[in-house]
Amino acid sequence: MTMINRRNIFMLAAASGLLTACDPKGGGGPRPTENSGQNYGDDPSKPGPNALLADYYSLVIIRITKDLKFEASHGSFNSPSKDDEAKVRAAVLAQLNGLKPGGDVQSLNPLKDSSGYNFVNWGFGSTRRVYVYVDNATLKFEKNEPLSFKAVSSLRYIDAEISRSRKISPNKSFFGAKSEDAFAKGSLLYFENYFLDDAGKPLPPKPVNPIYYSFNFNMLMAAQNGAKPIPIVIDPDGGNGMIFPPPY
Repeated sequence: MTMINRRNIFMLAAASGLLTACDPKGGGGPRPTENSGQNYGDDPSKPGPNALLADYYSLVIIRITKDLKFEASHGSFNSPSKDDEAKVRAAVLAQLNGLKPGGDVQSLNPLKDSSGYNFVNWGFGSTRRVYVYVDNATLKFEKNEPLSFKAVSSLRYIDAEISRSRKISPNKSFFGAKSEDAFAKGSLLYFENYFLDDAGKPLPPKPVNPIYYSFNFNMLMAAQNGAKPIPIVIDPDGGNGMIFPPPY
């Protein structure tokens, strides 16, 4: 079971009220991602090893409020097609188009035991198409590298004991990452989970030994007065392990 088992969200941003993750002048501070341009494992923007077949898709909705609070909701749904991503995307866009202002994924009736908030118990029990929608006019996914993998997880800042017990594996499972503008003010990230272990082999339905991946959502926040956008990193993982539940 591929799962993001998070108790907390750790968001790094060069913005008021948030932790600084980068020096916009290129100084001595950390880069926008901890390994930007050098993914830990396979590049998630590359095509997957074969045509993906998936019975379910996952949807995440992210918002940054006016007072810079982070909100996220997620859930899984039966897919209208196992092999036609265009049909699945059309279904996702229809869901988002019908969403009430401020609405979350839970209002869309996801599958039982598959939903949650702020990436707590966000998991995959099979191959999966994943759609992450940012409902914010000033926050967009980075185009060239919207998703990146790293050898460490921000969980070490929150629960060092758990972090030490988890071996982060290089990416061998997530591919096809791409971002695009959606609707008048949104940004949509798509990627695929092939449900593979750290050797690139298919996982059984309920793996005995968890395997943990760790990734970042790389984003840009619009700045005032025509300044360059501010790089933002959202680390939702703590770390993308093969674990269970949920059942989907």
